[in-house]
Amino acid sequence: MAVLERRKQILPIKLSRMSDNPVKEEVEKFNRRSLKKTDTLVKQHVPTKEELEQEKKAEKSEQS
Repeated sequence: MAVLERRKQILPIKLSRMSDNPVKEEVEKFNRRSLKKTDTLVKQHVPTKEELEQEKKAEKSEQS
């Protein structure tokens, strides 16, 4: 405990709180309704079970 008190005397540090953060205030005031709606597209193809089985068979035939 004495070490912590000594550190406070040597290096006084102001701990910032979330309410002191100006960015948080901006986020709270932001109007979400001003955003445009967008459609998200999945760009990564997720293989089906059949495609995975075909790939496994191809790997086995290459090893043989």
